[in-house]
Amino acid sequence: MQWESFFHHCGFSSPDRVLSLAVPGQGEPQVLLFLGDVAWPDRVQASFQCESLSPQEKHLAATVRSSRSEEAGCAVARLGSTPAVTHIQTPVFSFEWVTDNILFYTSQKNLWSLQVYSLVFGEEQPQITLAFFVEVMSSKDKRFLAINCNSKSCSEMHLVECRSSLLPPVLVQPRTAGLIYHVERSEGQLYILTNAGPAHEYQVSSPP
Repeated sequence: MQWESFFHHCGFSSPDRVLSLAVPGQGEPQVLLFLGDVAWPDRVQASFQCESLSPQEKHLAATVRSSRSEEAGCAVARLGSTPAVTHIQTPVFSFEWVTDNILFYTSQKNLWSLQVYSLVFGEEQPQITLAFFVEVMSSKDKRFLAINCNSKSCSEMHLVECRSSLLPPVLVQPRTAGLIYHVERSEGQLYILTNAGPAHEYQVSSPP
């Protein structure tokens, strides 16, 4: 068994579970993560390799690896009175907590680890709908690149300045039910066509 010192816990792990004690030598250890709760294809040959608590001990991450495979995964458990596995990420080569809700990890492809990814926990996931049509187009003066996301009842538009293409897109107006708009730029001025007029009539406005 491997002992590891946590912020408020003294914990140890065996191949199939991670345990903790609030006070070393007192009380029964609490099981924070059990391999039987992890949906891993080869549990018989699998084991936990390394564990890490988030900064404020809200989550525990542990790598899972089978002795018959070089590929490892990462199981994340939400801690508390009843710890529970909330996410399994594969493949994972290394990982590190940034905050209590953000985990950075790397993965290997052809034995190379070239990219860093992030997982965000505890946030509401964006709603996915297939009713939107997305297109990319440039303004007439070629100054901006526009990303349009439209449906029959609402629209959303992001602008990217072509001379500063490394900057993130700027949201013009968040998606609002019933509001349809389009942005164009001509002769150094932005124009917005929207159905925000009386009785949802279309009108053109120019922002200051």
